[in-house]
Amino acid sequence: IDAEEAEHVVATSIEEGIHSNEYTSGKYKLGGDWVKKMPRSLAWFNQRLEHTIFPTIAALFPEIVSGPSVLRAHSVAILKYNASHPRTDVHVDDGVLAMTLALSPRANYSGGGTFFEHMGADNLVEMEQGQCTFRPGSVRHGGNKVTAGERYILGAFLLISDRVEHVRRLNNQGREARNQGDLTQARRLFKWALKLNPKCATCLKNWAESIYGGAMGDSDGSVPPKLAEAAIDKLKRALDLLPQDSDAWYSLGVLLSDQGRKDEAVAAYTRSVTINADDHELCYNLAVLLGDKGDTAQEVLMLRKAIAAKPDFGCAWANLGVALASGGDMDAAEEPFRNAVSFEPTARNWVNLARLHAAKGQSALANDAMGKAKSL
Repeated sequence: IDAEEAEHVVATSIEEGIHSNEYTSGKYKLGGDWVKKMPRSLAWFNQRLEHTIFPTIAALFPEIVSGPSVLRAHSVAILKYNASHPRTDVHVDDGVLAMTLALSPRANYSGGGTFFEHMGADNLVEMEQGQCTFRPGSVRHGGNKVTAGERYILGAFLLISDRVEHVRRLNNQGREARNQGDLTQARRLFKWALKLNPKCATCLKNWAESIYGGAMGDSDGSVPPKLAEAAIDKLKRALDLLPQDSDAWYSLGVLLSDQGRKDEAVAAYTRSVTINADDHELCYNLAVLLGDKGDTAQEVLMLRKAIAAKPDFGCAWANLGVALASGGDMDAAEEPFRNAVSFEPTARNWVNLARLHAAKGQSALANDAMGKAKSL
């Protein structure tokens, strides 16, 4: 669409209250709202579907779309990215096909673009205002981090009325059963889905989560070994299908670490980091294991990556302070310890800061920090 039309869409969505809404998507918060809740935006989108979007998709994907009339759009949203709402998790979309329409000019923001996991972090797809991408819904992707300015997009999932997606339905039903705590039914549904399509990596990952997520755990809180092995098997099968799936490598690392298989866990986390280094929990978990192995230099590197991905990550700041102080660099450790108590003012973090001040001969500051720790 032309720039003037895109600007009008953004202005209309703002008038219809898009700025007052936000919701959580994975680890991140997004600004935006559903188009169905904005009458004027909905009327514009439906007109564009009929005259532009559906005919274009039918022409691009003739092997699965018999014509424009069989297409349906759902979960249509206008989203706003900025420094406080910078990106989405890497994910798949709940539709046979999906689309992203860029509503802002590139000059309005820094960063941004779409990250397609199989293409690598250095091959972002960047769109100028009015441009659109269409893709299979199962392609793993995410909104790349916006560091300044504002980026508006429209995203939509697309279904086909004359094509019944049995595998997707079974997977979605299994996921719902898992969320409701019916893990036996969840596993049964994922198993049925895989009988229809043995190459459904998402089904394998969801099956694995229904195994280890439902484990009551041993006395030490870990997943029982038999269940862990079953889940690890499903994750490895998923990775045979999608070797670039950073989430599967991360989940594998979590399970291997839980089972005490630390070297294998480090390898799994490291593989995940090479694919998607913007996951703060991933970088933090890897840093902890590297610290346990005595590799302080790599531990510090991963902690800094975790903080770069989430600047208010108090646990990462605390661990960074400990790592630097343990290496004798007390001056460098002070900023991390101060940030730790700023973002997570726990007794432990105040004690760490008190000990640092004491080690530097700053008695008054040490006593003040220890007093704050004792008050918690």
